[in-house]
Amino acid sequence: MKKVLFFFFALVTCIGAFAQGRCDFSTFNNGELDKSNNYITCNNDEGWQATNCMVVAGWDNSSQVEPNGYHNNLYGDNYNTISALVLTGKLNSEGKLTSPTLNGGCGKLTVNYGLANFSPNGCSIHVTVKQGDKPIQEFDIEEKPFEKNTAYTFEKDIDLAGDFTLEFRNNAPSGNLTKHRDRVAIWNIEWTGYGAAAKTVNSLAEL
Repeated sequence: MKKVLFFFFALVTCIGAFAQGRCDFSTFNNGELDKSNNYITCNNDEGWQATNCMVVAGWDNSSQVEPNGYHNNLYGDNYNTISALVLTGKLNSEGKLTSPTLNGGCGKLTVNYGLANFSPNGCSIHVTVKQGDKPIQEFDIEEKPFEKNTAYTFEKDIDLAGDFTLEFRNNAPSGNLTKHRDRVAIWNIEWTGYGAAAKTVNSLAEL
């Protein structure tokens, strides 16, 4: 009976450790597209904050008008729903996306992104993983050349226990103070929970 209880505890713990989280892009700016192509500051329903970002939608490749600044099939085929954020690379007004406090730790971080528009110096997004106000890990997501109509995937093992926050900031590699350059679209951010409990399963199996 004890072994059964131990196995049940280990199984529940393991399931909890590998829970997954994802940013909900559809509720930024109250779910309303800003068709004036403005770079705005807004939140989603989960408390993520987008600063100097454009809210954009997908394109179905058929009866709709040609894609423009706020429609692209990279973001999916839903023409009327916010599907992605474009982080501007205008220097001193860089696009930024910041999470609320996220629970359960972070195992693997996955980001899907692509070229939103003109980006002569490629993609460069700085990512900071924090606990409280303290940066725990910092790294860059970079692509050069940064190809049009191409979906990119970035994955990294964070392996961090405890509550944390994520911040994504455009590094503005062109250094342009007057124009929106180096724009990067992000349409998926997801993470697995911290996986240390898998070791607990192994140790319990030895009892």
